[in-house]
Amino acid sequence: MKTFVPLTVLLLGLVVSGVASAHAHLHSSVPANHSTVAAAPKQIALEFNEPVQLTALTVQKGDGPATKLGPLADAPAKSYSLTLPALEAGSYIVKWRAVSDDGHVMADKVLFTVGPAK
Repeated sequence: MKTFVPLTVLLLGLVVSGVASAHAHLHSSVPANHSTVAAAPKQIALEFNEPVQLTALTVQKGDGPATKLGPLADAPAKSYSLTLPALEAGSYIVKWRAVSDDGHVMADKVLFTVGPAK
C-alpha cells in the first residue's frame, strides 16, 4: 500500500503533463513580444510549436482601429510570415487566432513598439 500512493501520484503527474503540453502554442515571433524595434518591420513572423490553421490576424496601433492582415494560408503550418502595412513610431498589438489539428482554438497577441529603445 505504501508504494501505491507515490506510484499513483507519479502516473497522474505524467498524464497531466502530457495533456498540458498537447496544445499548440506560439513559440516565437518577429518582432518579439514586448520588444522595441528601431525601424518599422515590414512583416510579422509567427512560429508555432506545431502546425496550426491561422484564422485571424490583425495589427493595431495603440487604441486605434485594427487592420486585418492577409491573405491567410489555406493549410495548417508551423510558420507564418505576413506583410504589415507601413507602421509609424508607436506601440502596436498584433492579435492572432488559430486552430490546432485537435480542434483547439487559441488566441493571443504580440506587443511591440516602433521607436528608440528606452
